[in-house]
Amino acid sequence: MELTQLRYFAAVAELQHVTRAAERMHVAQPAITKSIHRLEDELGVPLIASRGRNIVLTDYGWIRFLIRCSSWPGAAPTPFTSMSWRLPGL
Repeated sequence: MELTQLRYFAAVAELQHVTRAAERMHVAQPAITKSIHRLEDELGVPLIASRGRNIVLTDYGWIRFLIRCSSWPGAAPTPFTSMSWRLPGL
C-alpha cells in the first residue's frame, strides 16, 4: 500500500467522481483507476462502486478509509473522525 494510493482514494471519495479527482490530483484518469484497483486488490475488498459517471463508496470504503484519511495531519475534520473510537479495530 502506497501513500499515493491513499491520496488518490481520498480525492475520489471526497469528490465521488474519478475524472474530477484526476483533475484535482493533476494525473490522468486511468492512473487513478488503476491505483484504486491495486489498493482494492491488496485489501481484498471493494472500496468503490460505479454509478454511471459517478462512484459511491462501499461500506468498507466509508468505514476504513474516510476515518483514517480524516486523521492525517492537516486534514479537515469530518463527522466520521469522532466515530473512530466506537468502531472496533480502527
